[in-house]
Amino acid sequence: MYERMLNKQVVPTEEVIKKYIEGKAVENIEKTKNGLEKIFELKMELKFPFGNGYGWGYKVSNKTKHMFYLFFEKGDITIMLQINKIKTEKEIENIIIYLMKVRNTGEIDTHVEEMGDGYIIE
Repeated sequence: MYERMLNKQVVPTEEVIKKYIEGKAVENIEKTKNGLEKIFELKMELKFPFGNGYGWGYKVSNKTKHMFYLFFEKGDITIMLQINKIKTEKEIENIIIYLMKVRNTGEIDTHVEEMGDGYIIE
């Protein structure tokens, strides 16, 4: 894990976020957003979820249904996909297929690893 934006008292601006995560990660957020907008009615909200250990990130949803969190890290980003019974199999499949596709085409630097009943996506 990299250094995350952990100061809850200071809400980061888009400019501060872009400086913090830097070039390639900024491109990856845009590519992820643009790609998922082709499949879902995407909503991205700036959040500080789960307490002080996770830091600032985007909560990414399809309409009102939560899909994943995208956390800001120094020079990088991490996507945390929470798989639970509320999500449909098709939603999970679409997200994983999209992330696997962009990884295989080199559009986004991403690491997807199968683990137990789910996936770790970095």
